[in-house]
Amino acid sequence: MVKASRIPELDLLRFVAASCVLLYHYTYRPAIGGIASESAFGALQSVTRFGYLGVTLFFIISGFVILWTAHGRAPLQFATSRFVRLYPSFWLAVLLTFGFTVALAPPARWPGYVTLLGNLSMLPGYLGMDFIDGVYWTLAVELKFYFLILVLIALRQIDRVGWWLAGWLAALTICHVTAAPGWLKSLTIFPFGSLFAGGCLLYLVHASGWTPLRAAGLGWALVLSCRAAIADAYEFMHGTTVTAVVMVVGLVAACFVVVALIASRRFKLRHAAIATSLGSLTYPLYLVHHQIGRLVFAALEPYVTPAIGVLLITALAVVISWLMAEFIERRGLRWVNRTPLLQRLMA
Repeated sequence: MVKASRIPELDLLRFVAASCVLLYHYTYRPAIGGIASESAFGALQSVTRFGYLGVTLFFIISGFVILWTAHGRAPLQFATSRFVRLYPSFWLAVLLTFGFTVALAPPARWPGYVTLLGNLSMLPGYLGMDFIDGVYWTLAVELKFYFLILVLIALRQIDRVGWWLAGWLAALTICHVTAAPGWLKSLTIFPFGSLFAGGCLLYLVHASGWTPLRAAGLGWALVLSCRAAIADAYEFMHGTTVTAVVMVVGLVAACFVVVALIASRRFKLRHAAIATSLGSLTYPLYLVHHQIGRLVFAALEPYVTPAIGVLLITALAVVISWLMAEFIERRGLRWVNRTPLLQRLMA
């Protein structure tokens, strides 16, 4: 297996995915006067309504990257690396979102302090609490995937992960075609598990090339992912049509193809530093753009046009993201990684 390092092409894809989600939240049926508008951004909305599929791309990339980072690590090393990578920025994002909500929303919409503490766990749903920001649901899904990888590391099965992925896809197929029990759907991360499994298979391709089993598994993962995406289209898009569903299937396939080209080393960037810098903005941008952006947009609405409002909240989200990337993810984590405690945990 190859040793883990950054892949600039994946960094760029992550930023593209975050940007798509941002545009979806900011321009597709924005709240104008408290009512979802079908015309605020005209024809642009017919494009940005597909932006929610940025999450699809995130999950595929996560499967690739997390399996990559799992190789050669003990369970404690893997768990520590994931905790340090995810939680500091997340805690700050939760606190910022809470602060903006208290500052700009009516008191009836303020989350309580118990809800705030529950959200800091990243798993408020399991505690019977609401998310302070709706986008956090994807992080709970990610944590379930991390847990599955952690189990494989603990059982020393990472080198046999290809066979486990085949079993995972078989179990997901059962969930798709039968009335599977809830525990099986939860265990397999239904219906998103095929995206993570596809990303894992693409990491194996990147590490040691294509095999018939990997190609078949990837095709299988794509079919299951498209099936899940068809169902999701009716949830994430208003007035979904057959044409829109066909577009969704094509875009999901495109996500797999692009990551496959990167895994096969068929796509290389000339300016890797720029992609890496954009990639560093991705996680904080995803965390802070949604609820904060909507609150600020609503506050600006009486004074600016919707287009100006979106430009302003996008600029705000990017600035906050850059500050978080610079002072939390670069300088802060550099300092944390040098502490004796973390060095002992990662040894």
